[in-house]
Amino acid sequence: MKNNYTSQPLSKLLFDNGFNGRFDYVWRDCPFTKKPKLVWVDWGNEEFPLATDLPAYDILWDICVRYAKEFFGEHLACFSCHTRQTACECEEDAQIGYTTDVHPHNILSLLQQGKKQEAEDYIWEHCLFNPKNK
Repeated sequence: MKNNYTSQPLSKLLFDNGFNGRFDYVWRDCPFTKKPKLVWVDWGNEEFPLATDLPAYDILWDICVRYAKEFFGEHLACFSCHTRQTACECEEDAQIGYTTDVHPHNILSLLQQGKKQEAEDYIWEHCLFNPKNK
């Protein structure tokens, strides 16, 4: 299950840069081992998030579907080079789609290849919460 959710470093980057979506899991430091662990948040119980918890987001559902527009905007882009259609230098037969389709497609492809870190790097590189993309 851990592989379905954003890692602690990506969760921190998103939190620090203003993303505040709905979440069901958090990264919480274990009081015994001091290592972070993924904890389900029971919103109706004492498992309410602590001030030190970081939200963990489901990569496929939260980032690629629920908040795709907030993460990647909504403009035409090339599936091959990931740039806006107007700036694309690919062949004439380049496949064009909306960023809400292009980026999730590429993230899913990386995850299917077992490349979670590359998928998270891709998310951060292309998301609108990254200060260089604002």
